[in-house]
Amino acid sequence: MTVQNFLLMTGNMLPRKVVYKDALNSVIYYADAKHWTALTDPFWRVMKWTLDADGDIVDIVETDWYNNLATDLSVVQSLSYS
Repeated sequence: MTVQNFLLMTGNMLPRKVVYKDALNSVIYYADAKHWTALTDPFWRVMKWTLDADGDIVDIVETDWYNNLATDLSVVQSLSYS
C-alpha cells in the first residue's frame, strides 16, 4: 500500500496544499494533492470552509475527488461542492 493510498483511505489530506481566502464572503478554500502536483494539473481536491463573524468554521463542503484545478481563487470558487 502506498502512502497516498493510505491517506486517501483514512480521509487524511495529501501533502501538497494551497489555501485561498475570500475575505469578502468569509470563505477559505483549502486544496490538497500529491507531492509535485502543479496548480495547473487537474489533480486537486478542494474543501470550502465557511466562517462565521468570529472566524469560526460553520460549514465544510468539498469537491468529489482529486480531479480539479487549483490555479487561483476564481477557479476554486467556480467548482462544485457537496
